[in-house]
Amino acid sequence: MEVPIDMPAALAEWLTGRGVDAVPEPVPDNLMERLPLVVLRSSGGGRTWPVLDSHRVGVDAYGADATEAMDVARQAYALLDSMNVDYPPIGGVQTYGVGFGGLPQPQTDPQHQDAPMATFLCEVGCRAAHVD
Repeated sequence: MEVPIDMPAALAEWLTGRGVDAVPEPVPDNLMERLPLVVLRSSGGGRTWPVLDSHRVGVDAYGADATEAMDVARQAYALLDSMNVDYPPIGGVQTYGVGFGGLPQPQTDPQHQDAPMATFLCEVGCRAAHVD
């Protein structure tokens, strides 16, 4: 039986363990008290090979001001990019690389306009998880 990985939750735990406060979607109600904060959301993905999955994850970094939002987005980006050096296990499965859909960019979250945001998209390749 196949057991899918919750990549946003796994990446949030991994980033938090490296000093970037991160949570999977949804944005917490106490966002303003938790700034700076990274929120990760699934943007698709699937099986790309019999034993390889690909997970697209949106990364939204919120800060008290636009500079802080960009700083935390760049820090998250750099940490995720570092996965291409040692391919750490995430959520109990081996990773095989992280690609990016561009550099962090300033953005406005219409539901949280009081918190400046910077965002980017990444794609994480990992071994498909199975349980017999």
